[in-house]
Amino acid sequence: MTVIGPQRKQNQVSDPKERDLYEQEANKLIIKAKSSLLLKEPFYGTLALKLNYKPTWDEETAATNGVDLIYNPRFICKQTPQETRGLLAHELLHIVLSHQARRQEREFQRWNVACDYAINPILLDHGHILPQNALKAEEFRDMPAEAIYNQLPPEQEGPTWGFVMDNVSANTEAEWQVAINQALSIAKAQGKLPGHLEELVKDVVNPLIDWKDLLWSFFKSVASDDYTWKKPNRAYLSEDEYLPSFNSDAVGAVAVIKDSSGSVSVEEFTQFWGETCAVARETMPQRLILMQCDTEVQDVKIFEDYEDIEETECVIKGRGGTSFHPAITKVVEEFPDVEVIIYLTDLGSDEFGEEPEIPVLWISTVRNEEAPWGETVYLLPENEDKQ
Repeated sequence: MTVIGPQRKQNQVSDPKERDLYEQEANKLIIKAKSSLLLKEPFYGTLALKLNYKPTWDEETAATNGVDLIYNPRFICKQTPQETRGLLAHELLHIVLSHQARRQEREFQRWNVACDYAINPILLDHGHILPQNALKAEEFRDMPAEAIYNQLPPEQEGPTWGFVMDNVSANTEAEWQVAINQALSIAKAQGKLPGHLEELVKDVVNPLIDWKDLLWSFFKSVASDDYTWKKPNRAYLSEDEYLPSFNSDAVGAVAVIKDSSGSVSVEEFTQFWGETCAVARETMPQRLILMQCDTEVQDVKIFEDYEDIEETECVIKGRGGTSFHPAITKVVEEFPDVEVIIYLTDLGSDEFGEEPEIPVLWISTVRNEEAPWGETVYLLPENEDKQ
Protein backbone atom coordinates (compact mmCIF):
# COMPACT_ATOMS: atom_id res chain seq x y z
CA MET A 1 0.00 0.00 0.00
CA THR A 2 1.17 3.51 -0.73
CA VAL A 3 2.51 5.30 2.31
CA ILE A 4 0.14 8.20 2.78
CA GLY A 5 1.39 10.00 5.82
CA PRO A 6 4.13 10.45 8.38
CA GLN A 7 4.41 7.11 10.11
CA ARG A 8 4.67 8.14 13.76
CA LYS A 9 3.31 4.84 15.07
CA GLN A 10 0.95 6.60 17.45
CA ASN A 11 -2.10 4.63 16.40
CA GLN A 12 -0.77 1.10 16.12
CA VAL A 13 -2.36 -1.78 18.04
CA SER A 14 -0.92 -5.28 17.98
CA ASP A 15 -3.44 -7.26 20.02
CA PRO A 16 -6.09 -8.79 17.69
CA LYS A 17 -8.94 -8.47 20.20
CA GLU A 18 -8.10 -4.84 20.88
CA ARG A 19 -7.98 -4.21 17.12
CA ASP A 20 -11.45 -5.68 16.73
CA LEU A 21 -12.81 -3.36 19.43
CA TYR A 22 -11.26 -0.31 17.78
CA GLU A 23 -12.61 -1.35 14.38
CA GLN A 24 -16.14 -1.80 15.74
CA GLU A 25 -16.09 1.55 17.53
CA ALA A 26 -14.60 3.38 14.52
CA ASN A 27 -17.27 1.89 12.28
CA LYS A 28 -19.98 3.21 14.62
CA LEU A 29 -18.42 6.69 14.60
CA ILE A 30 -18.28 6.75 10.82
CA ILE A 31 -21.91 5.60 10.49
CA LYS A 32 -22.98 8.36 12.90
CA ALA A 33 -20.94 10.91 10.93
CA LYS A 34 -22.57 9.86 7.65
CA SER A 35 -26.03 9.99 9.21
CA SER A 36 -25.36 13.43 10.64
CA LEU A 37 -24.17 14.71 7.27
CA LEU A 38 -27.26 13.29 5.56
CA LEU A 39 -29.53 15.15 7.98
CA LYS A 40 -27.65 18.42 8.29
CA GLU A 41 -25.64 18.68 5.06
CA PRO A 42 -27.20 16.40 2.46
CA PHE A 43 -24.72 17.43 -0.22
CA TYR A 44 -21.84 15.88 1.72
CA GLY A 45 -24.06 13.16 3.16
CA THR A 46 -25.21 11.94 -0.24
CA LEU A 47 -21.62 11.83 -1.49
CA ALA A 48 -20.48 10.05 1.68
CA LEU A 49 -22.71 7.10 0.73
CA LYS A 50 -20.68 6.61 -2.45
CA LEU A 51 -17.37 5.95 -0.70
CA ASN A 52 -16.18 2.55 0.48
CA TYR A 53 -14.88 2.63 4.06
CA LYS A 54 -11.84 0.45 4.70
CA PRO A 55 -10.09 0.16 8.07
CA THR A 56 -6.35 -0.44 7.94
CA TRP A 57 -3.55 -0.82 10.45
CA ASP A 58 -0.92 -0.14 7.81
CA GLU A 59 -1.42 3.61 8.04
CA GLU A 60 -1.59 6.11 10.85
CA THR A 61 -4.50 8.40 10.00
CA ALA A 62 -6.90 8.58 7.03
CA ALA A 63 -6.84 9.14 3.28
CA THR A 64 -8.94 8.79 0.15
CA ASN A 65 -8.17 7.62 -3.36
CA GLY A 66 -11.51 8.72 -4.77
CA VAL A 67 -13.02 5.27 -4.31
CA ASP A 68 -12.23 4.34 -0.71
CA LEU A 69 -11.88 6.16 2.57
CA ILE A 70 -8.95 4.37 4.18
CA TYR A 71 -8.64 4.93 7.90
CA ASN A 72 -6.78 3.78 10.97
CA PRO A 73 -9.50 2.72 13.48
CA ARG A 74 -7.64 4.03 16.52
CA PHE A 75 -7.18 7.41 14.82
CA ILE A 76 -10.93 7.61 14.21
CA CYS A 77 -11.67 6.64 17.80
CA LYS A 78 -9.56 9.57 19.03
CA GLN A 79 -11.86 12.05 17.24
CA THR A 80 -15.03 13.60 18.57
CA PRO A 81 -18.22 12.96 16.55
CA GLN A 82 -17.95 16.51 15.18
CA GLU A 83 -14.33 15.97 14.14
CA THR A 84 -15.21 12.70 12.41
CA ARG A 85 -17.94 14.47 10.47
CA GLY A 86 -15.47 17.22 9.56
CA LEU A 87 -12.96 14.60 8.44
CA LEU A 88 -15.50 13.04 6.08
CA ALA A 89 -16.40 16.44 4.63
CA HIS A 90 -12.69 17.20 4.21
CA GLU A 91 -12.04 14.01 2.24
CA LEU A 92 -15.18 14.46 0.15
CA LEU A 93 -14.20 18.02 -0.75
CA HIS A 94 -10.86 16.70 -2.02
CA ILE A 95 -12.82 14.42 -4.34
CA VAL A 96 -15.34 17.06 -5.39
CA LEU A 97 -12.50 19.37 -6.44
CA SER A 98 -10.66 16.54 -8.27
CA HIS A 99 -7.51 16.97 -6.22
CA GLN A 100 -6.40 13.43 -7.09
CA ALA A 101 -6.54 14.01 -10.83
CA ARG A 102 -5.14 17.53 -10.65
CA ARG A 103 -1.85 16.52 -9.01
CA GLN A 104 -0.29 15.52 -12.34
CA GLU A 105 3.52 15.59 -11.94
CA ARG A 106 3.53 17.51 -8.67
CA GLU A 107 5.32 16.15 -5.60
CA PHE A 108 2.95 14.12 -3.44
CA GLN A 109 3.48 15.58 0.05
CA ARG A 110 3.70 19.17 -1.15
CA TRP A 111 0.51 18.77 -3.22
CA ASN A 112 -1.37 17.38 -0.23
CA VAL A 113 -0.34 20.36 1.88
CA ALA A 114 -1.46 22.75 -0.86
CA CYS A 115 -4.84 21.04 -1.17
CA ASP A 116 -5.42 21.18 2.58
CA TYR A 117 -4.57 24.87 2.70
CA ALA A 118 -7.12 25.37 -0.10
CA ILE A 119 -10.07 23.52 1.44
CA ASN A 120 -9.71 23.70 5.23
CA PRO A 121 -10.63 27.40 5.48
CA ILE A 122 -13.77 26.69 3.46
CA LEU A 123 -14.84 23.98 5.87
CA LEU A 124 -13.91 25.91 9.00
CA ASP A 125 -15.66 29.08 7.80
CA HIS A 126 -18.89 27.14 7.44
CA GLY A 127 -19.00 25.51 10.81
CA HIS A 128 -17.07 22.28 10.40
CA ILE A 129 -14.83 21.09 13.20
CA LEU A 130 -11.72 19.37 11.91
CA PRO A 131 -9.26 17.02 13.64
CA GLN A 132 -6.28 18.58 15.37
CA ASN A 133 -3.46 20.14 13.33
CA ALA A 134 -5.70 21.06 10.41
CA LEU A 135 -3.60 23.16 8.05
CA LYS A 136 -4.71 26.74 7.53
CA ALA A 137 -2.94 29.97 6.62
CA GLU A 138 -4.57 33.30 5.95
CA GLU A 139 -2.15 34.15 3.14
CA PHE A 140 -3.50 31.21 1.13
CA ARG A 141 -7.17 32.03 1.57
CA ASP A 142 -9.21 31.78 -1.66
CA MET A 143 -6.19 30.58 -3.63
CA PRO A 144 -6.34 27.49 -5.86
CA ALA A 145 -4.23 24.50 -4.82
CA GLU A 146 -1.95 24.92 -7.84
CA ALA A 147 -1.04 28.48 -6.85
CA ILE A 148 -0.48 27.47 -3.21
CA TYR A 149 1.75 24.60 -4.31
CA ASN A 150 3.97 27.00 -6.24
CA GLN A 151 4.49 29.09 -3.10
CA LEU A 152 5.42 26.18 -0.83
CA PRO A 153 9.05 25.13 -0.31
CA PRO A 154 10.15 22.08 -2.34
CA GLU A 155 10.93 19.99 0.74
CA GLN A 156 7.52 19.97 2.36
CA GLU A 157 6.36 17.56 5.04
CA GLY A 158 2.83 16.41 4.39
CA PRO A 159 -0.23 16.99 6.58
CA THR A 160 -0.70 14.66 9.53
CA TRP A 161 -4.11 13.38 8.38
CA GLY A 162 -6.56 13.47 5.49
CA PHE A 163 -4.30 12.59 2.58
CA VAL A 164 -5.51 12.50 -1.00
CA MET A 165 -4.07 9.64 -3.03
CA ASP A 166 -3.74 8.99 -6.76
CA ASN A 167 -5.02 6.26 -9.05
CA VAL A 168 -8.30 7.84 -10.08
CA SER A 169 -9.45 6.58 -13.47
CA ALA A 170 -11.39 8.58 -16.02
CA ASN A 171 -14.40 6.34 -15.30
CA THR A 172 -14.19 7.15 -11.58
CA GLU A 173 -14.03 10.86 -12.34
CA ALA A 174 -17.10 10.55 -14.59
CA GLU A 175 -18.99 8.64 -11.90
CA TRP A 176 -18.24 11.38 -9.37
CA GLN A 177 -19.51 13.99 -11.81
CA VAL A 178 -22.86 12.19 -11.84
CA ALA A 179 -22.82 11.77 -8.05
CA ILE A 180 -22.05 15.45 -7.50
CA ASN A 181 -24.98 16.47 -9.70
CA GLN A 182 -27.26 14.13 -7.77
CA ALA A 183 -26.03 15.48 -4.44
CA LEU A 184 -26.62 19.05 -5.61
CA SER A 185 -30.19 18.20 -6.62
CA ILE A 186 -30.96 16.44 -3.33
CA ALA A 187 -29.53 19.26 -1.23
CA LYS A 188 -31.41 21.89 -3.26
CA ALA A 189 -34.67 19.97 -2.95
CA GLN A 190 -34.26 19.97 0.84
CA GLY A 191 -33.33 23.63 0.90
CA LYS A 192 -29.98 22.73 2.45
CA LEU A 193 -27.48 23.69 -0.21
CA PRO A 194 -25.37 26.59 1.11
CA GLY A 195 -24.58 29.26 -1.43
CA HIS A 196 -20.82 28.81 -1.00
CA LEU A 197 -21.10 25.14 -1.94
CA GLU A 198 -23.17 25.81 -5.03
CA GLU A 199 -20.63 28.41 -6.14
CA LEU A 200 -17.71 26.12 -5.30
CA VAL A 201 -18.88 23.16 -7.35
CA LYS A 202 -20.34 24.99 -10.35
CA ASP A 203 -17.11 24.54 -12.27
CA VAL A 204 -16.96 20.89 -11.25
CA VAL A 205 -20.26 20.04 -12.89
CA ASN A 206 -19.43 22.35 -15.82
CA PRO A 207 -15.68 22.25 -15.48
CA LEU A 208 -13.03 24.70 -16.41
CA ILE A 209 -9.58 23.10 -16.48
CA ASP A 210 -6.05 24.23 -15.98
CA TRP A 211 -5.05 23.58 -19.58
CA LYS A 212 -1.33 23.49 -18.70
CA ASP A 213 -2.00 20.40 -16.59
CA LEU A 214 -4.11 18.98 -19.36
CA LEU A 215 -1.34 19.50 -21.90
CA TRP A 216 0.97 17.56 -19.60
CA SER A 217 -1.49 14.68 -19.54
CA PHE A 218 -2.11 14.84 -23.26
CA PHE A 219 1.61 14.85 -24.13
CA LYS A 220 2.31 11.99 -21.74
CA SER A 221 -0.63 9.97 -23.08
CA VAL A 222 1.18 9.65 -26.41
CA ALA A 223 4.57 9.06 -24.78
CA SER A 224 6.34 5.77 -25.29
CA ASP A 225 9.30 4.07 -23.66
CA ASP A 226 12.02 4.24 -26.24
CA TYR A 227 15.60 5.16 -26.94
CA THR A 228 16.15 8.56 -28.45
CA TRP A 229 19.00 10.13 -30.35
CA LYS A 230 17.84 13.55 -29.20
CA LYS A 231 19.81 13.49 -25.93
CA PRO A 232 23.22 11.78 -26.15
CA ASN A 233 24.49 9.66 -23.30
CA ARG A 234 27.17 11.88 -21.76
CA ALA A 235 29.09 8.89 -20.45
CA TYR A 236 30.27 8.11 -23.98
CA LEU A 237 30.89 11.57 -25.39
CA SER A 238 34.51 11.62 -24.25
CA GLU A 239 35.14 8.39 -26.15
CA ASP A 240 33.86 9.86 -29.41
CA GLU A 241 30.95 7.49 -29.30
CA TYR A 242 27.38 8.71 -29.68
CA LEU A 243 24.91 6.34 -28.09
CA PRO A 244 21.21 7.01 -27.57
CA SER A 245 19.79 7.75 -24.14
CA PHE A 246 16.74 6.00 -22.78
CA ASN A 247 13.79 8.35 -22.67
CA SER A 248 10.87 6.84 -20.77
CA ASP A 249 8.58 9.75 -21.74
CA ALA A 250 9.51 10.05 -25.37
CA VAL A 251 6.84 11.86 -27.39
CA GLY A 252 6.77 11.96 -31.16
CA ALA A 253 5.85 15.03 -33.16
CA VAL A 254 3.18 17.34 -31.72
CA ALA A 255 1.31 20.02 -33.67
CA VAL A 256 0.00 23.06 -31.79
CA ILE A 257 -2.34 25.27 -33.84
CA LYS A 258 -3.29 28.70 -32.58
CA ASP A 259 -6.40 30.42 -33.86
CA SER A 260 -5.08 33.81 -35.03
CA SER A 261 -8.44 35.18 -36.10
CA GLY A 262 -9.63 38.55 -34.88
CA SER A 263 -11.85 37.07 -32.17
CA VAL A 264 -8.96 35.60 -30.12
CA SER A 265 -7.44 38.20 -27.79
CA VAL A 266 -3.76 39.08 -27.77
CA GLU A 267 -3.59 38.11 -24.08
CA GLU A 268 -5.00 34.64 -24.73
CA PHE A 269 -2.68 34.15 -27.68
CA THR A 270 0.43 35.25 -25.79
CA GLN A 271 -0.37 33.19 -22.70
CA PHE A 272 -1.00 30.04 -24.68
CA TRP A 273 2.20 30.49 -26.70
CA GLY A 274 4.36 30.78 -23.60
CA GLU A 275 2.82 27.90 -21.67
CA THR A 276 2.77 25.58 -24.67
CA CYS A 277 6.47 26.15 -25.22
CA ALA A 278 7.20 25.57 -21.54
CA VAL A 279 5.34 22.27 -21.46
CA ALA A 280 6.96 21.20 -24.73
CA ARG A 281 10.42 21.85 -23.36
CA GLU A 282 9.67 19.68 -20.36
CA THR A 283 8.04 16.78 -22.23
CA MET A 284 10.54 16.95 -25.10
CA PRO A 285 8.53 15.83 -28.14
CA GLN A 286 10.78 14.85 -31.02
CA ARG A 287 9.37 17.77 -32.96
CA LEU A 288 7.03 20.61 -32.13
CA ILE A 289 5.13 22.18 -35.02
CA LEU A 290 3.58 25.53 -34.12
CA MET A 291 1.04 26.97 -36.54
CA GLN A 292 -1.13 30.04 -36.74
CA CYS A 293 -4.33 29.93 -38.75
CA ASP A 294 -7.35 32.14 -39.39
CA THR A 295 -9.07 31.22 -42.66
CA GLU A 296 -5.72 29.91 -43.93
CA VAL A 297 -2.40 28.88 -42.44
CA GLN A 298 -0.49 32.09 -41.66
CA ASP A 299 2.67 30.81 -40.02
CA VAL A 300 4.51 27.55 -39.37
CA LYS A 301 7.43 27.10 -37.00
CA ILE A 302 9.19 23.78 -36.41
CA PHE A 303 11.29 23.22 -33.30
CA GLU A 304 13.72 20.43 -32.62
CA ASP A 305 16.15 22.44 -30.48
CA TYR A 306 14.10 23.61 -27.51
CA GLU A 307 16.61 26.23 -26.44
CA ASP A 308 15.41 28.30 -29.40
CA ILE A 309 11.79 28.45 -28.28
CA GLU A 310 12.10 31.26 -25.74
CA GLU A 311 13.96 33.38 -28.27
CA THR A 312 11.12 33.10 -30.76
CA GLU A 313 9.07 36.26 -31.07
CA CYS A 314 5.36 35.84 -30.42
CA VAL A 315 3.59 37.84 -33.13
CA ILE A 316 0.02 37.18 -34.24
CA LYS A 317 -0.35 36.73 -37.97
CA GLY A 318 -3.73 36.80 -39.63
CA ARG A 319 -6.58 38.39 -37.64
CA GLY A 320 -9.17 37.49 -40.28
CA GLY A 321 -12.05 35.02 -40.06
CA THR A 322 -11.94 31.47 -38.73
CA SER A 323 -11.63 28.11 -40.48
CA PHE A 324 -10.17 25.06 -38.84
CA HIS A 325 -9.63 22.58 -41.64
CA PRO A 326 -6.75 24.37 -43.50
CA ALA A 327 -4.29 23.91 -40.63
CA ILE A 328 -5.46 20.39 -39.76
CA THR A 329 -5.26 19.37 -43.40
CA LYS A 330 -1.74 20.79 -43.62
CA VAL A 331 -0.65 18.79 -40.59
CA VAL A 332 -2.12 15.57 -41.98
CA GLU A 333 -0.62 16.03 -45.44
CA GLU A 334 2.77 17.51 -44.63
CA PHE A 335 3.60 16.18 -41.17
CA PRO A 336 2.63 12.48 -41.12
CA ASP A 337 4.70 11.83 -37.98
CA VAL A 338 2.48 14.08 -35.82
CA GLU A 339 0.88 12.06 -33.02
CA VAL A 340 -1.48 14.66 -31.59
CA ILE A 341 -2.95 18.04 -32.61
CA ILE A 342 -3.78 20.71 -30.03
CA TYR A 343 -5.93 23.61 -31.27
CA LEU A 344 -6.48 26.79 -29.24
CA THR A 345 -9.56 28.64 -30.44
CA ASP A 346 -12.81 30.33 -29.50
CA LEU A 347 -14.61 27.81 -31.74
CA GLY A 348 -16.06 30.75 -33.67
CA SER A 349 -16.70 28.83 -36.88
CA ASP A 350 -18.42 25.70 -38.15
CA GLU A 351 -15.74 25.02 -40.78
CA PHE A 352 -14.19 21.97 -39.13
CA GLY A 353 -13.74 19.72 -42.13
CA GLU A 354 -13.39 15.97 -41.77
CA GLU A 355 -12.10 14.40 -38.60
CA PRO A 356 -8.50 13.21 -38.99
CA GLU A 357 -7.18 9.95 -37.62
CA ILE A 358 -4.82 11.93 -35.39
CA PRO A 359 -6.23 12.73 -31.90
CA VAL A 360 -7.31 16.37 -31.66
CA LEU A 361 -7.66 18.36 -28.44
CA TRP A 362 -9.65 21.59 -28.76
CA ILE A 363 -8.93 24.15 -26.03
CA SER A 364 -11.73 26.68 -26.20
CA THR A 365 -11.65 30.19 -24.76
CA VAL A 366 -15.47 30.21 -24.81
CA ARG A 367 -17.50 27.95 -22.57
CA ASN A 368 -20.56 25.99 -23.71
CA GLU A 369 -19.16 25.56 -27.21
CA GLU A 370 -18.03 22.14 -28.34
CA ALA A 371 -16.29 20.86 -31.45
CA PRO A 372 -18.18 18.17 -33.42
CA TRP A 373 -15.26 15.76 -33.02
CA GLY A 374 -12.12 15.42 -30.97
CA GLU A 375 -12.05 16.36 -27.29
CA THR A 376 -13.11 19.84 -26.17
CA VAL A 377 -12.00 21.46 -22.92
CA TYR A 378 -12.20 25.02 -21.69
CA LEU A 379 -9.36 27.38 -21.02
CA LEU A 380 -8.99 28.36 -17.37
CA PRO A 381 -8.33 32.10 -17.29
CA GLU A 382 -5.49 33.20 -15.02
CA ASN A 383 -7.93 35.08 -12.79
CA GLU A 384 -10.37 32.16 -12.52
CA ASP A 385 -9.99 30.43 -9.17
CA LYS A 386 -10.18 26.75 -8.43
CA GLN A 387 -9.81 25.67 -4.83
